[in-house]
Parts: sequence; C-alpha cells; structure tokens
Amino acid sequence: MKRFALVMFVVMAFAASASAQTMMAGLKGGLNIAKMTGDDVPDDASWLYGGAGGGYFTYKFSDMFAIQPEVLFMMKGFSMDVEDETYKMKLNYIDIPVLLKVCIPTEGSVKPSIFAGPYLGLLLSAKADDEDVKDYTKSMDYGVVFGGGINYMLAEDQGYISLDARYGMGLTTVDDSDDERDGKNMGITIMVGYGKSF
Repeated sequence: MKRFALVMFVVMAFAASASAQTMMAGLKGGLNIAKMTGDDVPDDASWLYGGAGGGYFTYKFSDMFAIQPEVLFMMKGFSMDVEDETYKMKLNYIDIPVLLKVCIPTEGSVKPSIFAGPYLGLLLSAKADDEDVKDYTKSMDYGVVFGGGINYMLAEDQGYISLDARYGMGLTTVDDSDDERDGKNMGITIMVGYGKSF
C-alpha cells in the first residue's frame, strides 16, 4: 500500500510541475470481463461479464504526454460451474486509476494513445451468489492498469468519441477471512465515451 501511495504521489507531482497545454474531460462506459487469479482460485473458474463506467479528466502537458485520473464503477469477480449450477462471486468497486498517457502524434481526426498506471479500488459490495460476504472481503483493492485507445475528433468544438481497451491486474488478495485465501482481481475492460477539451 505504501508503494502504491508513493507511485500516486510521484505521478501527480510530475503532472503538477508541468505547464498544461490542453485539458479534457468526459464520460465513458462499457464492459468489464473479470476473473480472479491466485493459488486458491479453483482451476475451473471462468470469466464474469459485468459493467464498467464513469468519468475522467485529462491534463495534457506536452504534445506526447498526459496524466488522466479516472473514477469508475467496476464489476469484478468470477464465475464457476458447480454440479450443473453456475456459482458467481460478484464484487463491485469504485476504481480510481491514475494513468500516464503517451499520445502518438498523427495527422487527421484519429488520435491513438497508450497508457499505464496504478489504481485504487474501494469495495461497494461483495456477494457469493445471493449471500453477502462483504465482511469477509477487503475494503480496498489496488493494482496496475495497462492499455491503449483512440480519440476520434469531431467537428471543431464538438468534442471527440473515445474507445479504449485495458488490462487491470490486482496486486493484493481480496479475501479478508481468517484463512485469507489467495485470490486477486483481474479483468479486461472495453469502454466507449465522449469528451470535450476546455
């Protein structure tokens, strides 16, 4: 947790020390394809499909580099078939990623980028099928995010349409019971959004 806080501080301090050229903000939403990994996760655990979405702010401090904090609702967990029935572990979080973006210079309306950074997840609810297991689940999750996307610029002053895909990898086990079984969040997220410069 201390390392996560240090990374967050360095990234934000780096952004604050630069002179902003462009600021953008927007909303986006889409699909999170979640699973869990770890020594105590069953081998036959499979993907759980859930929603993802929220808002973001982009602070572009050069032609190539930007910092992008986000606040996202994320559905995580996993699914597993047990004796012809489907068992689902559903974890809902507010994720707060802070992403460093590399904006690839291009001509025209399509602006690609790649990004990476840490995230902090705040647990909202945890259910094993219909049973509430929030008391046995850690209230915070943290990890790293890697991905890429494109912004399609609309007509002048009309904003842009965004599309991004990312891989999120949890770095801490989510179980908070006495046994503390090893299981970490992971997921592939695809989101579409709309934003504007100001």
